[in-house]
Order: sequence, then C-alpha cells, then structure tokens
Amino acid sequence: MVNSSPVKRSQVGTLPAGSDRIRLIDASDLARVIVRGAPGSNLVTQLSSIGSGRSVVRRSVRIGRVRPNEWLYIGPADDVAAAVADLDLTGHTSVTDVSHARSSLRLAGRDSRSLLERCCSVDFSDVMFPNEAMVIAAVASVRCDIVRDDIDGDLSYLLTFDRSYSEYMGTTLAGLQSEFESS
Repeated sequence: MVNSSPVKRSQVGTLPAGSDRIRLIDASDLARVIVRGAPGSNLVTQLSSIGSGRSVVRRSVRIGRVRPNEWLYIGPADDVAAAVADLDLTGHTSVTDVSHARSSLRLAGRDSRSLLERCCSVDFSDVMFPNEAMVIAAVASVRCDIVRDDIDGDLSYLLTFDRSYSEYMGTTLAGLQSEFESS
C-alpha cells in the first residue's frame, strides 16, 4: 500500500535555478513504489506490455520496467496509490513503497543530455535513448534509475537513486550544470 500521508523528505540540497539550457529540479516529493510479480502471475501478464528498458505514463504516473517481473512507479502519491490499486495482486506479488529510501532529481533542458553524458556511460542519443526509455546505470558513480521523460517537447530525464546520495548528487550535478552555464 502506498502511504499518501505527508512524509518528511530530505531535500537534495540547494539547487541552482538553471536556465533553458539546463535545469536541475528536486523531484523527491514524488512517490516511488516497486511492484514485483512471480513469473506467470496475473500482475506480470497485466504489465507485460511495458517492455524492458521502456516506460509508460498512466494516470500521471510513470511506470518503468526496471528488470524482469519488476516495475517502478513514480508520480504523485495519490495517483501512484490509485494506479497500484488497479493491479491484480493475487498470487506471489509484492508492492514496496520506497519513497522514504529513494530521492529523485529531474534534469531538463536542451543541454541535459550533454551533462548526463559527462558523468554516465550511457548513449543518450535519440536513437539509443528515445523518450520513455529507461535504464539502470551509474551517474557520477551512483546507481540510478534513469527515465527519459520529455515534458512538452523539452528534453528531460528523471533520476531516482538511494536517498543517502542526495546531497552528493545535488552538489555534483549542480557543479556540472554551472560549467555548462558559464560556457
């Protein structure tokens, strides 16, 4: 069950305002829920249309397949709760709210791809990483779930990672952001 009550969340630190080139946005207010199902379960059948390395939006909730039989739900807490409530959880399934343990940052703007490529080995080109693509990779040596989540045609990436790295990720990405802003 997703806890939609207010939770004290640690901030990712003070993030610079950014520009149209790169904006770094603390998205830790979003709920993050992991849903797992045993092979052959109704849940796996229900979510099988979301292929590996892909994500979709349902009810303003981003749902990405992070590994076989495991999906990550990211969005407003009430919407995530409603989306999870629609699932067939009979059999061997689990729903784990990891909002308290994970932080999220959104990196948006026309130079966000270039910034990510400076600290991650993934090819973020449109051909290799189109909108709604999802991957697990190290960003600045921190394991992250990375979703390309363009908003109104604006290039955007949603990064989710262990909360203990919040300050480090905020500081590191803000430092890279400032390099782009000064060039």
